[in-house]
Amino acid sequence: MKHRMVIARVLLWIYLWFFSLPLHPQDAQRGGEIYGARCLSCHGDRALGSVDQQTPRLGGQHDWYIVDALTSFENGARRDTEGRPHARGLSDENKKDLGAYIASLTGKEVEHGDDEGNQGGL
Repeated sequence: MKHRMVIARVLLWIYLWFFSLPLHPQDAQRGGEIYGARCLSCHGDRALGSVDQQTPRLGGQHDWYIVDALTSFENGARRDTEGRPHARGLSDENKKDLGAYIASLTGKEVEHGDDEGNQGGL
C-alpha cells in the first residue's frame, strides 16, 4: 500500500511537470526583433530605461513578469498611456518571446545606470 502511494505521488509530479511545460518554446531572437520594433525607442538598446523619458529599466526582469505586464497593458488593467499602444496586438507567443529576450539582458550593463549614462537607472 505504501509503495502505491509513492508511485501515485511520483506519477502526479510527472503529470504536473509535463503539463506545466510551455506549448510554445520561447524564442529570444524573435523577441529581440519585436523589442527593436516596439520597445527600443523608449527603453533603450539594452533595456535600461531612461530617466529623461521616465521609462523603467526592463533588462533582467523575469520573463513571466514581462508577459504579465504586457497583458495588463493590453487589457487595461495597468493604466499606462505610453505602454498600452505598444502592447496591443501582440500574440501570447510574441509576449513570451519578448519576455525571453528581455530576461536575457542581464549582467553588469544592467546593474549600472541607464542607456543614457545616468547612474542608478529607474
